[in-house]
Amino acid sequence: MKLYSTTTSERASKGQGGNEYIEIELKAFDRNKPIGKILLTTEADATNKKNQYILKWQDNTIEGNEDWHILLEGHKDEGVIQHIEKAKKKKAEN
Repeated sequence: MKLYSTTTSERASKGQGGNEYIEIELKAFDRNKPIGKILLTTEADATNKKNQYILKWQDNTIEGNEDWHILLEGHKDEGVIQHIEKAKKKKAEN
């Protein structure tokens, strides 16, 4: 089973901003409490020279856990598309 989603904030669609981050709560089996969260942010890197993206995961199955784990990060120049293309190429080689 695959699930696809495209989301645009109402503010962003009107050109009013709202593109700073996206946070997604994940729930399973009609539970009221989320099992985790995914957070995607874009910000300046440590050198303040390049824009970078950071994809983080927070595990909410552990009571009181507020730690974020970085899953993926990269720079604007690299782009998400290149990461996907590299993964497809590597899979094809294997």
